[in-house]
Amino acid sequence: MEQAEGDQEQLPGTPAAALCDPQAMLPVISEAIEPRSDLGRFWDSVDIKECQNGYARVFAVTGGPPPPPGTQLEGSEQVFLQNVGGEWKMLSSGSGLDCHPGSMPPDMKDACEALGLP
Repeated sequence: MEQAEGDQEQLPGTPAAALCDPQAMLPVISEAIEPRSDLGRFWDSVDIKECQNGYARVFAVTGGPPPPPGTQLEGSEQVFLQNVGGEWKMLSSGSGLDCHPGSMPPDMKDACEALGLP
């Protein structure tokens, strides 16, 4: 895992870079990815795979209360995040996302290049 955000020199007048911190990413993922319910949060932790150049590829790991009946969850969900104004924002998620030419969604090009993924 690369954590280049902390090594970058900040220019005057630019927003702070979002830290490559699982605790900063977890609330964004919890809010953006279903399922959610009154029972609590289903996403328990974040495993960072890549984090650099304003983008992150992570895996949100399930935990907490069981999901509602009929909800199928894997053990984790792949998530791409983008630093927008010093905060993490959801870019995309799904186990089928990849950065290989031909199967990469067009809106993922910048993220894949920034993360150094094929």
